[in-house]
Amino acid sequence: MIDRAKPGVHCDKRRTQGEKADPWFNTENMDEEQAAKLELAIKHILDYCKEDADEEEFRLIHTAIVEGDELVGEILEGSTNFSYRVYLKGDPSVRIFVKVAFDYARWNPDRSHYALDRITTEYSMMKRFSRLLGPSAPVATPYLCVDIAPKIRMMVTKWAPSHEPWAHQFIRGDIDRRIVRQVARFIATVNKEDYGDRDLNDGIKDSMRAIYPITKGAFAKASSADGDSPDHFTEFARDFGAERFDKVVDAMAEAYESCNVLLHGDTHALNILVEPVTSDGSFGAKGEFFMCDWEMVHAGSKGRDPGTFCAWPILCSYFLAARGEKAKALCVIDRLEEFWDTYATHLKDEETTNDANMQEVYRSSVGWCGLYLYIANYLLGVQRNYMPFDLVSKEAGQKSMASVALTGVKCMEFGFLEIGTENTLVGQRKWFRGVISDQIDFLLDTCEKSYTATD
Repeated sequence: MIDRAKPGVHCDKRRTQGEKADPWFNTENMDEEQAAKLELAIKHILDYCKEDADEEEFRLIHTAIVEGDELVGEILEGSTNFSYRVYLKGDPSVRIFVKVAFDYARWNPDRSHYALDRITTEYSMMKRFSRLLGPSAPVATPYLCVDIAPKIRMMVTKWAPSHEPWAHQFIRGDIDRRIVRQVARFIATVNKEDYGDRDLNDGIKDSMRAIYPITKGAFAKASSADGDSPDHFTEFARDFGAERFDKVVDAMAEAYESCNVLLHGDTHALNILVEPVTSDGSFGAKGEFFMCDWEMVHAGSKGRDPGTFCAWPILCSYFLAARGEKAKALCVIDRLEEFWDTYATHLKDEETTNDANMQEVYRSSVGWCGLYLYIANYLLGVQRNYMPFDLVSKEAGQKSMASVALTGVKCMEFGFLEIGTENTLVGQRKWFRGVISDQIDFLLDTCEKSYTATD
């Protein structure tokens, strides 16, 4: 059952508002469907809660159920699957994380096949990095991966003690630098691991490939819009042209097929859990984090993981600029510079110290950042339920998202096509920061401030 009286640490108060604003998600009867799948998950979990179970939580649940307690759950966030916090009603400290997955991705309007083997791969990869890094591994311990119905697979893990999405810090413009460096090092560690099989988790890729024609069609519509431009992105799209954009997508599609490194595949800040800030606003004492959602792990293009990570901070910097928070907007971008410095330092070894390779990694990361900004955040509306629209006016929110789209397309072009930009790492970094800074300045200048800025 669902215990709706106890809000959970992952819940976001804007979930309903955001999902309704997302044109791709069918939210009709969503709560009922999530509730039904939760009951199905709990029924199967109870089968593993035995007196002699290996997992302490399963043993505690067994004892509590025998004594008359009840196992309940709470719906969490999720753009691809359904996820839950499942716990004892009489002792909520006994809790586990549960993911229920289907043979499609909720974020994909095509609803094309999305192989359920991705969940089995996620389970095994979490075990792999838990063994590799030992007790300090920023990975929740996986407990169970089983089918609970035709085309429905469930994974159960230990509840991560760090439980606030790191994304919240970027929204606030106050980011724990300890986490910046740790995450950068960990992503580099993943990218340096031997992926073994270039076809690892290959079943996830058709869902991505199905996005290409949708993306081309959406941009063509924007670039051919008649009348006055509703925003600065539409004006940009007209000048850019559908033909040029199609070439960018084709080049991106070719890059997607490369298998250079092991990728987590979904390294955005919503998949990184940190300690919540204390009552006095300080960061958590331990400075720990956990990397979640390993179901998109695969062998893929170098630069994709750091590029995916950069998208959310850029989006947040634009919303901060739209609120007049210039210092905080620029601080977020400074943290991105620090992230790259740490990532690059940790990535280098005997084979990757040359400048040409690092230039390739950086350019690629800019392209994949652009993909996430334009296709995921803007076009598909993934993560829209977390975006801080409630902190800006409607017009400022629209301008912020137009800047997200414009930056995304520019970065995709830069990352996947040669555009004559100075081919040095310093030049690349200067170009990237310049594109972001231009949009921050634009939003600072054009968004009406209907509140008091703090800087």
